Amino acid sequence: MAKTTNFSSDMATLLMGAGATIKILSGGATKEVDVNTFLWESDSMDTDVLLSVTIPKLAANEHLLTFRAAQRPNNAHAMLNACFRATVCPETKTISGAVLAFGVADLKATFALAAQDALNGASLDVSGLAATLAALEEMKMIEEVQYHTTQQPEGKDAYRRSLVTSFMYKFFVHLMPSAPATIATAAQLHERPVSTGKQTFSTVLPEGHPGRKPMPKIEAKEQ
Repeated sequence: MAKTTNFSSDMATLLMGAGATIKILSGGATKEVDVNTFLWESDSMDTDVLLSVTIPKLAANEHLLTFRAAQRPNNAHAMLNACFRATVCPETKTISGAVLAFGVADLKATFALAAQDALNGASLDVSGLAATLAALEEMKMIEEVQYHTTQQPEGKDAYRRSLVTSFMYKFFVHLMPSAPATIATAAQLHERPVSTGKQTFSTVLPEGHPGRKPMPKIEAKEQ
């Protein structure tokens, strides 16, 4: 679906960032391609069979993180997703082998090539982060017209663009062997606990008060 219908797939982005390869049976012969080639090549796969997916094991000092932002945790496609992978040299504190895959930024998952080049060889300090974030500004992002509504004509384009740098900032801090306490929390992965809610009313509303009747919210019809 990610290949043929431009489905906003979290899995395609993850596999692409992880460096996975796909084995396909096509026309009686097998071929093995990386996920980027698989997604973007023009063949229709009408008679092809996907045989296997191989995900390489992370090497020593290699890190991989995935990110996703959506309107709901479940049953909602991402406004933007990403899978980042990089190796940190313990001696020089520099980065190599950087792979930055983004999904929903384009019709299909894609690499931020300029930012990858900026990150490779960068040092784990403010200058390395600044260079990478500056390079990310060149990354193309398509508009998600479904978020352009009467109530919000500007959509969520600015928010989606901000996610690009937010994800990168979190990953960069994660790579730092000893991040300052003032920014270390940016790299922490939080698990949301089960939430509860309760409403109490200490007064009885007078007759005719709108709070005595169920009222739809302004955006109800639009949603």
